[in-house]
Amino acid sequence: DWQTRMAGADEKELKHISKYASPEDVWKKSRELEKRLSSGEVRTALPANPKPEELAAWRAQNGIPEAPEKYDLTGLAIPETDKTIVSEFLKRAHAANMTPAQAKTAVEAYAMQRSAEAQQRAARDVEQQQSAVDALNKEWGGNYRRNINVLTGTVLSKFPESVRALVQEARLPDGTFLLNNVDAVRGLVSLGLELNPAAVV
Repeated sequence: DWQTRMAGADEKELKHISKYASPEDVWKKSRELEKRLSSGEVRTALPANPKPEELAAWRAQNGIPEAPEKYDLTGLAIPETDKTIVSEFLKRAHAANMTPAQAKTAVEAYAMQRSAEAQQRAARDVEQQQSAVDALNKEWGGNYRRNINVLTGTVLSKFPESVRALVQEARLPDGTFLLNNVDAVRGLVSLGLELNPAAVV
């Protein structure tokens, strides 16, 4: 009558215990669960509305760092331009009690996506530059080199070096470099020829 004695008057418990053929089976199950708990394989649930000390203890038991900046991102190369975004993400990850492995995987996925986007953009830059050069060569013929010299020597040289760099790195709303846009280059060269008519001669 060991099943009845363990379940008492609870019919549901008796039905559940009836799944075990002997007390030895119950003990084996209990020991298996103890081992899983002690190894950390099974995590305890976070209490509802935990007190600060309860939350801190639960995080320590589950390997979650004390603060967002203590997540280990060793091996991940995060560009300076993305560090603020990653920092904000880690704050949210910590608030959601993400494990270090989960947080690192998410940041790694973001970094890989950003790297792929940068490679695609670099490839588009090369294609757009070549397309602009071909179009302007066809339009200007033998004056192509002269006009490019007007652009760099007459127009861009008027700007301070820091501003000149900004113009050269500027992008249009669609992501195209300003100086890879045929209309923009044509307009700047036209301005340069007005500033320095002697260039034509």
